[in-house]
Amino acid sequence: MEQSGPRIFVNLASESEVAVADRNTQKVAIGQAIHDADFDDEKFGRSEGIIINLILKGWAKQGIPDDELLRRGMDLIEGLYHSIV
Repeated sequence: MEQSGPRIFVNLASESEVAVADRNTQKVAIGQAIHDADFDDEKFGRSEGIIINLILKGWAKQGIPDDELLRRGMDLIEGLYHSIV
């Protein structure tokens, strides 16, 4: 009869590594989206960045002051971060 202990540990470790890798990939994606929004160059082609940029431009067209745009932009990115991690 085989022992299941070591295999269970290996499986749990592998699942944990996958979860960490997924979170890191998601963080990279957010960084790429922020780059695309900030530089308006679509270097990474992240749709989230395009959307963030459109929202910020819309708010700016409404005459919202820069400090408020910054606060809202940070809130927007923070919300995006929490939605995927």
